[in-house]
Amino acid sequence: MGSNRRLKVVLSDLDDTLFDNKFSRLQGLMALQEKFPQLKAAAIEELEEEHEELVNADYHGVLDHKITAINGNNRAYRKTV
Repeated sequence: MGSNRRLKVVLSDLDDTLFDNKFSRLQGLMALQEKFPQLKAAAIEELEEEHEELVNADYHGVLDHKITAINGNNRAYRKTV
């Protein structure tokens, strides 16, 4: 009946089917625009593109275990502001 085995899994979401990254990113960027009025001058698409570039810049650091994916993403949001 009961099993003491631990199941380890890795979930990948390369096409936003499990988690809607685009929606979440846009919501985060719009919240930043509300908090920092100077960002309202930029089009949301421009902020999204800049954020994507910053996230990709940290990609190798995440793969090399120098930073976590969460920290890389947070750094990208801070740099966007």
